[in-house]
Amino acid sequence: MEGESLELSKKLEAVSAEARASSEALVEEVHQRPEKDKQLIEAYKGSKGF
Repeated sequence: MEGESLELSKKLEAVSAEARASSEALVEEVHQRPEKDKQLIEAYKGSKGF
């Protein structure tokens, strides 16, 4: 039982770290979004059909 608890605790730590990393990546993506949108709009305006 004790070994199982230790294993579950390690899995919980790993999943928690993964969730934290994903959350940080999402925050970074949100911060970069306006610049990416601006670049896409400029590229679209530069295209033939605009």
